Amino acid sequence: MIQKQNGHNESEHEQKSNALIQYIGDENKKGKKLVGGIVIKKKNSKKFYYYDRNIYKSFKEAPGLWKDFNDLFTTNNL
Repeated sequence: MIQKQNGHNESEHEQKSNALIQYIGDENKKGKKLVGGIVIKKKNSKKFYYYDRNIYKSFKEAPGLWKDFNDLFTTNNL
């Protein structure tokens, strides 16, 4: 599951990220195997990153916590 974010409203990003991670966790407890998170495009770049942690940190605040979007499509996640 992916939620793409436009703009720079960090408060809204945090709320959506937390809700999405909660939903994914709840569904996985029911036996589903969902992965994903909130997605952003790095400024002045063609790269996309996703965030799948419980406590939201913006890309600017903690870039090392964001994962390369292409990693979602590795065999480990499918």
